[in-house]
Amino acid sequence: MNIMPEEVQDVPNNDIQNCHPVPWAVEGTQDDHTPVELFIMCLLALIVLLFQEKEATTFMDLGAFFLVGGMLGRLELRKKLKRTLRGTNASIEQRYWFKACEPSTPVEILEKLSRSTEKGIRMSVALNPSTPPSVLKELVQDDDCDVRLSVISNPHVPIDILIMHAHDADRDVQLSVVSNPHVPPEVLDEYARVADRDVLFTVISNPNVQPATLEKIALCCDDEVLKDVLQHPDVPTSVLDEHAHDADPRMRQLVASNPKTPETILEALSNDENHMVRGAVASNAKTPAHILEALSTDPDTNVRHLVVLNPHATPTALENALERYETRPWERDMKGFIALHPDAPPPVLERLAHDKEGEVRLSVALNPHAQADVLEHLGKDPVTCVRRSVARNPNTPRHVLDELARDDQEVVRQAVAMNPRASLNYSRKHI
Repeated sequence: MNIMPEEVQDVPNNDIQNCHPVPWAVEGTQDDHTPVELFIMCLLALIVLLFQEKEATTFMDLGAFFLVGGMLGRLELRKKLKRTLRGTNASIEQRYWFKACEPSTPVEILEKLSRSTEKGIRMSVALNPSTPPSVLKELVQDDDCDVRLSVISNPHVPIDILIMHAHDADRDVQLSVVSNPHVPPEVLDEYARVADRDVLFTVISNPNVQPATLEKIALCCDDEVLKDVLQHPDVPTSVLDEHAHDADPRMRQLVASNPKTPETILEALSNDENHMVRGAVASNAKTPAHILEALSTDPDTNVRHLVVLNPHATPTALENALERYETRPWERDMKGFIALHPDAPPPVLERLAHDKEGEVRLSVALNPHAQADVLEHLGKDPVTCVRRSVARNPNTPRHVLDELARDDQEVVRQAVAMNPRASLNYSRKHI
C-alpha cells in the first residue's frame, strides 16, 4: 500500500532521507519591488550567501533561505542562491519540509520523514504536535542535541521522555526540560542545588515548583536567584521569616512586598530603619489597617505617599496623611490622590473642596463618592473644569445640575446633558 501523498508518490523513500528542508520559491513572475525593498532583499541575500561556508541546518539558516527565496522574485541572485542548495529538486525538498511541519500530515509520513538524514527535517518532525509518542521516543535518542531539544519542546512530549532527559548532557535540553509546564515536581526538585543560575531561574518560574524546592534553592543560591525566590507567591513562610532579618535591605524589602508575608513579619518590618522597607510594607495589599494607620504618620514622605496609594488605606490613615500635607506645603501633590480615594471620609473631602489649589478641588469633584453638599459648593467654583466635573458626577443633585445647565460655558452645559441624572429637557432648553 502506498502511503505517500499524491504529490510525492513517485519519489523513492531514500529521497526523503536525503532531501534538504530549505523552502524555495518556484520560478515565476513577481510584482516589481521598490528600490528600498530591493536593497533589503539584496542585503538578506548576501547574509544567506555567507552561510555557504557552513551547512544550512540551523533555524537562522532555514529562516533566511525561506525569506530570501520567497521574496527575490526575478532578481538574478535567485540563481546564485539556488546553487547553494545541496539538493537537486528544490520543489520536492520544499514539499518534504512543509510536510514535516504540517500538523495534518499523516502519521505514516511523519514516521518516514523522522528517518531523514537531514537534521532540519528531523527537527520539524520532532516539533510537530501530531508526531506520535513512538516517533518522539526514537527522535529523542538522536545524536544531534538540536533534534533532542525539538522533542523536549514538543507540546505533547510524554512525561517519561522529560524524566529520561532531565539530566541530558546538553545544557539547552536541560533548560527545555525544566521549563516544560508538565514536568513532574520531583524532577524540578533534583535541580534545587545546581550551580547554573539560568537553570535555577527556570525552575523557580515553572508553575509546578513546590515550596520545598524553593526552600532548598534559597539555602544555596546567590542574591539574584534569591530575589526571585522571595517574590514567589508560594515561597515558604520560613524563608520569608529568615530573610526578614537579612543584612541586605533589598532582601527585607522583597519580604515586605510579598503578599504571603505574615502579619507579624509585616509589623516588624514597618519599623525597619530603611525607608524603602517601610514603603514596601505600606504598598503591600495585604498589610492590615492598623499598620497602614501607623505608617500614615511616618516621617518619610514616600512612605506616606505609598499609604495613600494603597487601595485598602483606611479613612483614619488618609486623615493622618492629610494632616501632614496641610502643614507641609511642598508635599501638596498627594492631596489630589487623597481626594480621589474611594474611601476618603466626608470630612476630608469637605476640607479638600475648599483647598486653594484648583487641581485638588478638581479631584474632589471627580470622586463619585463625594457628598451632595460638597458637590453643590464646587458647582460654583470659578474654575471651569471643576464645574464641568461636578456636572459629570453621578452624585450631583438635580438642583445643582439645573443651575449648571445655565452655565455660561458650553462645555459645562454639555456635561450636564450627558449626566444620567439630568432630565431630558436640559439639552433642549439650555444647550
